[in-house]
Order: sequence, then structure tokens, then C-alpha cells
Amino acid sequence: MTTSTGNRTKRRGLRRKKFRNDLKQKMQREGRDAGERKMSVGVENLLKAKGVTQDVFDTMSMTLKRQESAPKLEGRY
Repeated sequence: MTTSTGNRTKRRGLRRKKFRNDLKQKMQREGRDAGERKMSVGVENLLKAKGVTQDVFDTMSMTLKRQESAPKLEGRY
């Protein structure tokens, strides 16, 4: 049990950082860069019905990213 609030904030930051790093490493293991996200299952099924594959989806999201003005899709497709 810590008494100082500063310590708690520090710990929270470290936990978040650790989580981000784990995510990055997981992405690297799967051979994707950290910017790319796996599609959510619902979206995946929806696109599969339309005949769009993961790599097409990746290129789509990449072009969206390149436009910069596109709404933030990061993390919630």
C-alpha cells in the first residue's frame, strides 16, 4: 500500500508503457508493424462476405493513414 499519489501515477504510466511494448512485440512476432491492427471479427466477416481479404484491408487502412485528414481509426475498426 503506497501513500503518495505520485507513485501511483508513475506505476500507472509504467504499466501502460509495458502494455504498449507487449503489443508492439506481438505485432512484430506476427510480422506486422505496430501501426497495423488486426480487424475485429465482425468487420472481418462483413468484408469476407464482400470478398475482401486481410491484405486488402491493410492496404486500405494504410491509404487512410497516409491521408492524415481521415478520422482516427486507430485501434477500433
